[in-house]
Amino acid sequence: MPPVFWIGVGFGAVIFFISVIFSIRSRSGTVATGAAIGLFMGLMLAFPLIALGLATS
Repeated sequence: MPPVFWIGVGFGAVIFFISVIFSIRSRSGTVATGAAIGLFMGLMLAFPLIALGLATS
C-alpha cells in the first residue's frame, strides 16, 4: 500500500480516539455515542486519502 493510504488510516484513527476521549470526559454523552461519532467522522474525513491509496496500489 502507498503511504497516502496509511496517512488516511492514521488520520481516521486519531479522529476516532480523540472523539472517544472527549466522550469519556463528557457528563451528558456516553462512550458508545462518542465512538460512533468518531468512527463516522474519521471515516468520512479520511475517505479521500484511503480511496486514493487504494486506487494507486
